[in-house]
Amino acid sequence: MPTVTQWSRRQMTDVDVVWESEGRVARIRLNRLAKLTAISREMIEELASAVADISLTPTLRVVLVTSTSERAFSVGADLHEWNTAEGLAAYRACVRGQAVFDDLARLGVPTIAVIDGVALGGGLELALACDLRIASNRATFGFPEAKLAGGVGWGGLSRLVPLVGSARAKDLIFTGRTINAVEALAIGLLTSVHDPEQLADAVADVARQIIANGPIPLQIGKQIIDALGRVPVPGLMEAISGAVFTETADAREGKAAFIERRQPTFRNS
Repeated sequence: MPTVTQWSRRQMTDVDVVWESEGRVARIRLNRLAKLTAISREMIEELASAVADISLTPTLRVVLVTSTSERAFSVGADLHEWNTAEGLAAYRACVRGQAVFDDLARLGVPTIAVIDGVALGGGLELALACDLRIASNRATFGFPEAKLAGGVGWGGLSRLVPLVGSARAKDLIFTGRTINAVEALAIGLLTSVHDPEQLADAVADVARQIIANGPIPLQIGKQIIDALGRVPVPGLMEAISGAVFTETADAREGKAAFIERRQPTFRNS
């Protein structure tokens, strides 16, 4: 059975964010069903605790970010709560949300947003903080902030543009329109799209493929790819990192397993 970590003394059904691990896979679950997982201040803090705990669990190789709701990954920030913040308080709320989403993005293992239902505003920003986004074909996406004369504040724009390009990003932000999973896949917002009943199996298959690989190249590869989205990285850096891989125990195990025609046993060393 999975082990479960909680950051509240309340019952599981009342906890807004929980994480659990099974084998080498961790699942962060958004659990605010009554609000379609609208993100509250408390959820931001519980997410921060989840990410911190996961970062200190070296046996994990993949992190899934999911929702317990069949209707929504997340409809975004809880406007009833966040709209009370103005001026400096609003700025601090944005900075805090960005910091937590950045911590998720910087986790040393691949992260996958599993999206079934709507992912809007801050909910879509959370999905963009993950490395991969795998969705059902009934999922929908958008940044409706402009319709409320609001803005994207948790780092979503800086992650959206490298994925879809500036013109498509402007289209989504300027119009505030909602797009379906087919269009989201076509513009590069999603990694893959599946029928709802096949979504769990598709995610599990990707997770298995990731877990079978050496963790150190994945960690460094993730850092380089993320850096490429922000600033140019010299080819020399990639060459150096490639050379470093050859010095790890996992690299030697991988070569030995290939020669011996067996599955490698990687130990993250």
